[in-house]
Amino acid sequence: FEFMHETYPGVQDMSCDTFLKIARSCRRKFVLLQKDERMPFIREIIERLPQTIQDLEQAQIHTFYEAVAEIIRAESNLQVVQDLTMRLMNMPNQTWASIITQANRHLESLWDIKTVRTVINVLKTNSRVASALDHMYAVQLGRIYLEMLQVYKSYSGYVSNEIKNRGEKATHTVTVRLMRAVKKETLKLIQTFVKNSKQHQHEMIFNKLLPALLDPVLDDYKRNVPNARDAEVLLLIAELIRNLGAGMSSVVPRILDSTFSCTLEMIKKNLQDFPDVRRNFFEMIRAINSRCFPALLDLHSAQFKLVMDSIIWSINHLDRTIAEIGLNAMVEMLNNFDQSQAAAQFYKTYYVIVLKEILKVLSDTFHKPGFRLHAQILQKLFIVIQSGAIPVPLWDQKQGNFTNNIQFVQHSVVNLIGNSFKNVSKRQAEEFVVGAFKSANDLKAFKRHVRDFLIQLKEFSADKEELFLEEKQKAAEDQKARDAAGRAAVPGLVKND
Repeated sequence: FEFMHETYPGVQDMSCDTFLKIARSCRRKFVLLQKDERMPFIREIIERLPQTIQDLEQAQIHTFYEAVAEIIRAESNLQVVQDLTMRLMNMPNQTWASIITQANRHLESLWDIKTVRTVINVLKTNSRVASALDHMYAVQLGRIYLEMLQVYKSYSGYVSNEIKNRGEKATHTVTVRLMRAVKKETLKLIQTFVKNSKQHQHEMIFNKLLPALLDPVLDDYKRNVPNARDAEVLLLIAELIRNLGAGMSSVVPRILDSTFSCTLEMIKKNLQDFPDVRRNFFEMIRAINSRCFPALLDLHSAQFKLVMDSIIWSINHLDRTIAEIGLNAMVEMLNNFDQSQAAAQFYKTYYVIVLKEILKVLSDTFHKPGFRLHAQILQKLFIVIQSGAIPVPLWDQKQGNFTNNIQFVQHSVVNLIGNSFKNVSKRQAEEFVVGAFKSANDLKAFKRHVRDFLIQLKEFSADKEELFLEEKQKAAEDQKARDAAGRAAVPGLVKND
């Protein structure tokens, strides 16, 4: 702690980082009463906190608060945790209370640049404490939650008015940028708590936190210009859905109404603009599909088509993270329809579309890292046909006459391959389809069959390493496990916890 007052460059950073490492490694020692101590050391740290941090920069103060919160987390008595937390947060809460009191008297006081910066620092301190305290941060969140959303709403209104009066150039002014930073920190803080929440807290989140959250956050997102929309909104919604699950189904229509169309307008023009919004949007769709699937079935056909179009759009991205989100969402979508009575209508409408898109990215060398998921989806499409799970014909009269869906899919895949690769003969394409149906019930054999076909293609023959990425990763993991087992077999070489 003495080094935290040392002004020599780097010393204060070192002391704060070291304190955080010690807190994470030995947190239990700080909350227990040690020999010759009048109180557990954590209480002494909190008592001396104002003097300890008085010479630190804001970023260092945030680290210090996180370290103390890590120690508090080791306390097993929940009431003691709550008491220590409120003592720890005494100074930030006093600052917060002063800001809110002034705002209640004169709302314009919130527009002051110094005040906005102070709000940002208070929220950052809370975020670091929330991250360290895990679900036990609830007591502090309850202290500031409603006031925090009022500040969010006030800043949203200010930003919207500035953009309305001055155009999008207003988003580059210092005041607007700082206010948007407040909004981002607010969303990040709530997301951190939701992510760390436990099952017994979910009802409280849904009944108490969610109602106050949806209107100010979703309305603000929908009405803002594209450059003023916060990607963190979509990430928070995704986190809420992942954690609360089916309980969120009732609010999914409200969420989609406020986020879907306006976000699509932002990202559909190309594959690069608004990367954070783009990634978080697809995360939100995947979360809804995974955890609130019945809500998607309740959508009108045009709305559901937008969802499918979005998933397909994400699959086509060259960004590996976004493409993987879309591929996983497609796998989950197909699995969800296994148990759905709407499966026949879904496949009647989308089977050929999905088949075409997967074959397109599968045969594109830029998408090689997604081979594992490409093969998994393609296998699923072949199994569905082979098992007879689709009782309706997938073709219409204009496409020709087929005896069954298997024959139709064979015909379609051969044509798709022939149109994509002029150097592949019809016989090669037919052999690929026959082999795909034969190996469809064995994923390992199916992937090997697909990979062998791709390697035949001129586009893949030169660089085929990424087609074996899954096997290479597994071999590396197996080697790591063998190395760890070898070290563990040597007495004294590995320290036991």
